[in-house]
Amino acid sequence: MSNNQPTINHSDIAERSVIGSILIDENTLDIAREILRPSDFYAVCNQEIFGVMCHLQDCGKKINSASVYAELVNQKTFADAGGISYLVDCSNSLPNADNIQHFCELVKNESSKRKLCLFSESLKVLASKPIDDLNSEIARMSDELLDICSENQVTPWVTFDKVLERACNALFDTSNSGLVPSGFIDLDSQITGFRPCELSIIAARPGLADRKSVV
Repeated sequence: MSNNQPTINHSDIAERSVIGSILIDENTLDIAREILRPSDFYAVCNQEIFGVMCHLQDCGKKINSASVYAELVNQKTFADAGGISYLVDCSNSLPNADNIQHFCELVKNESSKRKLCLFSESLKVLASKPIDDLNSEIARMSDELLDICSENQVTPWVTFDKVLERACNALFDTSNSGLVPSGFIDLDSQITGFRPCELSIIAARPGLADRKSVV
């Protein structure tokens, strides 16, 4: 985050605890990376350290205070990251790494709040000046807000047209032979069969003397 950003919506304890947990047990970085990006940390030092940890893991190297410090020196960012003493303090401040997910969620929540604050400021600026194409600006701001919301989803957001396309492909895909034929040739030609473990209701419009079937 920018250094001139107001010091709001962040938890120094949670950020240090994430760093400390990974130094105690490098396997917890897998959990952290599912939730956080380096930019989610407020403190520049924690951004640098977490980025280096991710780099070390991607290179298949061990993650501990010594290796992280060595990589910070190699990248010439060790001064911004507080040096070896900061790494040791982070790891010594926790008894274990059991609560890594909780700390990561705290950091992520604070990061999202900061982004929402910046978003609201952008809206104020947008509303206070003349706008030639209001619809395009609204669409842009909507995309920005969607990105913020999407970052907090376990499953990324998917547009409706993609969902509809997948549903149609699955409906008419007869290559997956798990479909169960009804025994009625004309019906099977329309619905391609029934799917196991699904409730299918077939009915006609009122007044057509239909008989509802539940399969």
